[in-house]
Amino acid sequence: MNPIFEVERLHDKHEISQRKVFELQARFLALQQGSTANVTSEFTQAMMACCTSTPGQPPTLDAFISVYKMFEQKDKTKEKLEFVFQWLVALSHKSSSTLSIEDVQSLLRRHQVDETKLQAQLKDVLGDEGHALTASAFVDYMLTKRPLENLDTRLCISTPSIS
Repeated sequence: MNPIFEVERLHDKHEISQRKVFELQARFLALQQGSTANVTSEFTQAMMACCTSTPGQPPTLDAFISVYKMFEQKDKTKEKLEFVFQWLVALSHKSSSTLSIEDVQSLLRRHQVDETKLQAQLKDVLGDEGHALTASAFVDYMLTKRPLENLDTRLCISTPSIS
């Protein structure tokens, strides 16, 4: 990053202080290098895959700041949930824009070992006729059917603050 011009550009574009730009750059570099001890490499890879301007390109600080600003808002927004869905797709190592029943099962299985409860959760998420989960269905589910309290807190990436 060209320190002077890039910081000014990001400062103007995202309307954040230059100090905040440097703090976010430190977080971005820590995630890129995998040096954040409390974040698994799989989570980090999925997170960074979602911080690209265009699919297949390396993550950018600009995109990372955009994601940070989106999660800094306290409201549960459609954009935030669409990012979470994109992150889930990346976490399941898929290249498509939907999650199959098997994909959703494998993501839920990480948190639920009881097969009966897992099937109930799957039916709840996908509905009676569902064979795949799209971004719009996920957003609708999270906003209307089964809203999660403190979603932004649950998805927060904890990194040390820069003084």
